[in-house]
Amino acid sequence: MLDKEKVLESLKKVLDPEMAIDIVKLGLILDIELGEYFEEIDAHDYIKVIMTLTTPMCPFADVLIQDVEDNINLLGKGEAQVELNFDKPWEPSEELRLEMGI
Repeated sequence: MLDKEKVLESLKKVLDPEMAIDIVKLGLILDIELGEYFEEIDAHDYIKVIMTLTTPMCPFADVLIQDVEDNINLLGKGEAQVELNFDKPWEPSEELRLEMGI
């Protein structure tokens, strides 16, 4: 059965085109919602990824959203949905700042 950790593992394959760092490590994934589970088909009715971007004006927003949807759909466990949320501005973690040298 699919869980949020398996979804996160799948999303580690999605790289930010400008930074070449995966979107999970960047902290762009805010939440994952799994819809109703249907045991007979071993799938959920949807898998929603709530995410942010490094900036609301990110020039690669469409590419990132498509990559997220593609990676979720490859799991074959439910229809991918992506919701952008900009309630709180993105800031890199202290660990990521050190890794990036900023």
